[in-house]
Amino acid sequence: MQYGIQGIPAVKAFSGGRVVDEFVGAQPEPMVRQFIGRVKGGAQTTSTGNGQPRQAPPADPAQRLEEARRLLKNGDGCRAQSMLSGFPSGPQAAEAGRLLTLAQFICTGGREMGASGEAQAQYAQAASAMQRREMSAALYNLLVAMNQESAGRKDRTRNIMEAVFTLLGESDALTQQYRPLVK
Repeated sequence: MQYGIQGIPAVKAFSGGRVVDEFVGAQPEPMVRQFIGRVKGGAQTTSTGNGQPRQAPPADPAQRLEEARRLLKNGDGCRAQSMLSGFPSGPQAAEAGRLLTLAQFICTGGREMGASGEAQAQYAQAASAMQRREMSAALYNLLVAMNQESAGRKDRTRNIMEAVFTLLGESDALTQQYRPLVK
């Protein structure tokens, strides 16, 4: 529970009592070898939560937001989260805040929603679909979960769906299809 392990395999590398790198889920041998190489090569490396090393965000906020958008579209919520965390105030800050909600959702596999039963399964499926770049399936699962949830969780689900709409853009067919269903 201390490390939030909800899936296996959950592989965590420690240095000085702290997690310095990690990944969840079965990985092909080359990825595991890269993980071991990163850990052996420098225990100070920090991780995004999916075995990828963190990279420093671009200094320019517009570039930083664009990079986060690219990462989210590629299903990499953990790296996008590192780009969006501590985003500077300015014209892009509101959008960065919305996308941070989405990045956290994807990175945690939907577990931070705190749901149980069928709704949690829907959140997990939605996050997994986003990681696979299947936004239609993700939005469908979020809508199903939202219809099963209490009022407080419905608002959180709505925020995640709004973040997906922000990522896709207002003219996107999925945004136009699902936005009217998010009440």
